[in-house]
Amino acid sequence: MFSKIKLLITLVFVLILPCFVFALDKDKGINQHLFDTLRLNRVEDVVIGYNELTGKIRFIGTSHDNPIKLKETFRNIDKLSKDIYDKTGKFYIESIKNFIGVSDINNELKLIKFSENSYKDTFIRYQQTFYNIPVFPGEIIIQLNKNLQLISLTSKIVPDINIRTSPLIDSAKSKDIALKAVAKWYKEASDSLKIQEPELWIYNPIVFNIKNNKNYLVWKITVESKDLKPIKHLILVDAFDGKIRLHFNTIEKSLKRKIYDNYNNPELSLPGYGPVRMEGQGATGITDVDLAYEYMGDFYNFFKSNFNRDSIDGKGMTLVATVRYCETYDNCPYDNDFWSSQYQQIVLGDGTVTDDCVGHELGHAITDYSANLCYYMQSGAINESFSDIWGEFIDLTNGKGNDSPGYRWYLFEDDDSSRNMANPGMFDQPQRMSDYLYYCGTFDNGGVHTNSGVGNKTAYLITDGGYFNGYNISGLGITKTAQIYYETLTHLLTSGSDYIDLYYALYQGCMNLTGKYGITQYDCEQVRKATLATELNVSSKYCVYPKAPVCETGEPVDIFYDDIEGKAYWKLTPVTISSLPKYMYSSTYATSGTYSLYGENLDYLSDFAIAMKKSVPIPSNKIAYLHFDHAYDFESEESTMYDGGIVEYSTDGGITWHDAGSMIINNGYDGIIYTGAGNPLSGRYAYTGTSFGFTSSRLNLSSLGGKNVRFRFRIANDEAYADDGWYIDNIRIYTCQIKGIDLTGQWLNLNQTCRSGKCNIKGKFITQNTGTSVSTQFTVKFYLSSNNIFDEDDLLIKEIIIKTLKNDASKTLNLSIKLPSGASASGKYIIAFVDANGTVGEIDENNNKIVFGPME
Repeated sequence: MFSKIKLLITLVFVLILPCFVFALDKDKGINQHLFDTLRLNRVEDVVIGYNELTGKIRFIGTSHDNPIKLKETFRNIDKLSKDIYDKTGKFYIESIKNFIGVSDINNELKLIKFSENSYKDTFIRYQQTFYNIPVFPGEIIIQLNKNLQLISLTSKIVPDINIRTSPLIDSAKSKDIALKAVAKWYKEASDSLKIQEPELWIYNPIVFNIKNNKNYLVWKITVESKDLKPIKHLILVDAFDGKIRLHFNTIEKSLKRKIYDNYNNPELSLPGYGPVRMEGQGATGITDVDLAYEYMGDFYNFFKSNFNRDSIDGKGMTLVATVRYCETYDNCPYDNDFWSSQYQQIVLGDGTVTDDCVGHELGHAITDYSANLCYYMQSGAINESFSDIWGEFIDLTNGKGNDSPGYRWYLFEDDDSSRNMANPGMFDQPQRMSDYLYYCGTFDNGGVHTNSGVGNKTAYLITDGGYFNGYNISGLGITKTAQIYYETLTHLLTSGSDYIDLYYALYQGCMNLTGKYGITQYDCEQVRKATLATELNVSSKYCVYPKAPVCETGEPVDIFYDDIEGKAYWKLTPVTISSLPKYMYSSTYATSGTYSLYGENLDYLSDFAIAMKKSVPIPSNKIAYLHFDHAYDFESEESTMYDGGIVEYSTDGGITWHDAGSMIINNGYDGIIYTGAGNPLSGRYAYTGTSFGFTSSRLNLSSLGGKNVRFRFRIANDEAYADDGWYIDNIRIYTCQIKGIDLTGQWLNLNQTCRSGKCNIKGKFITQNTGTSVSTQFTVKFYLSSNNIFDEDDLLIKEIIIKTLKNDASKTLNLSIKLPSGASASGKYIIAFVDANGTVGEIDENNNKIVFGPME
């Protein structure tokens, strides 16, 4: 692997780095201190990418023609050993450690493995650790050429970790929590599951682009089925409080071949009955057996002929398949397929054996043995996309099945098509990051089978080309594209890579192979255009809850505001169950200041609320709103929502409460609480699942105008298991005012008395400035009118000059008006015209005429 050459390298310990191209954020600017630190030269083809959540470098890449040079002395070296590569890689990281989030490279980075590509570049993969505890899934990959010069760096690092490392929950307790949770979610008996020994890890949600920058010490546990059901659930149990911080099923829905046949009998285990056909044996006459044997050969030959890879592990591992598998009698025949990392084989349902299907499932094995992409969120979508790509490339090159132009890029078209890589939208998959079809929930491990459409469209464009989203792309063909994707998967992606990482990695993969397989710089430009067309370089706007506006127009005028820092306005109260959590405030997660309200997602049956201590008056003459910031993570598994929270209001001092869900106009309830686990809010709409960080919601309180109202945040939990809970901050009740002057008014009362043909009118009128600026002098005129519409023929009966009126202020006018002799207001109207002379420029000139009547 390592060339035996005699080297004498002079030590200077200076990193010479070419000019950066900021492809991720052109407005970010180039950090001058970074330039000074790295001693940059002005060269054109180096790319740097930042993580938008941490602000740290996530990628550096260049070409073989312009490597990044580190001058370091190693005297009397006979060969480049792994130790030398390791030290050199760490020297590069040391030079920019502050910009990637590493403090002490010797204690925070653990060498995982080395690998080589066709250029004989060496890839060094490091695991991030904190006091010898690994970080999930923190990794750095360094790519060095044979002269120890840097070609690329990929970083998936959690920066600035500061956390206690002594658990309060022991491993035995964590196993019990994980076992009960999986048994509940899959409705399995606990004794039908087996559990691996827990390991202490550190987890921060930002690695999955969740805007919750909190470090957790967790027990990393895998729970599997003893009965060979497709259950291999990874769970991270908080080592301090026992809450489950992350969980997902890692089952991904292998020339030596073994085929087993379970005859649709769920009582047969894996690998099952047989083997019924082995390498070199003739056909059995059983369709699924013979097709699996044939297509596994196609898979092996594709990877051997294109990449010289000997089976899934690169070492000649036997490819094993079980056909006509059944999970249970109720689910038989089994209409699905999966790769079992536990048994290192593919499992195929009756009649599902197609060339692209076999290639897809074995493609998951290639991923397991290379980048080991997490089967969750964008990492999982990329995992799925790579399997789709391998399956379709095999399908399009083996000369079998229906590959006519009308079916090119369809997946599983020889069985029942379920995806189209050229047109993902045909099957409700997104084809770019801004596509409205992009899925942002927790179902299907975060939409791995849906959001893979973005990766699939990218591969299609690189292969066949075409015009898409403003970019005209020249296709590279399958051979070149396959080489670029293989280089990317095996050397440039970490286990937690997202689509932005893939954006950088595909271009770097192409740059790495320039001059080989006919790949040119022009081809790399097409790769870049394809990834820009599918917008891999940006986060999906649909996965960030849009912040609820405070005011569409104007500025807020608070009736009630609490940033929770004073802890003065709230109380913890039971609702239908007397038990209460210990806390209702949190100092670990807030959008402003230090504290937020905290409704804990408890692991026992509970129903409680955090309620306002006092009511506040809601105005009747203006629209009032309730606005609050909040983040939530309630227990859920796929589409089943076990726990949740709702907003309620009371107009009688807290005696009775009503659901305020119908008043929510921005970011309302997002799920229905499951009815089968005893939650007190079963069957109710609520905030459920996860918000992926802080968002905000707003309620229109028009229906509560003129009433004294208080609100509460109600949380209900079932038994057995808990997630984090509900954090609520910056709660305000308010109206909206536009900047400027806005004069109007309202009548309080008005009466007429008449004696001897002479009539007097007495009453009170309030003139108001509801704007935000002080008004100068204006006149209020009062008219007697035969109808409720003002016109110039109406009789002027009074005028009053107001010299000034402050913003958000009012002035009461006591009226006593003598009508002309013989005149009466009976059956008529009195119209008050505020700023009748039009001397004040106002925000709204249409609310100056206020009518009273008809008079008695």
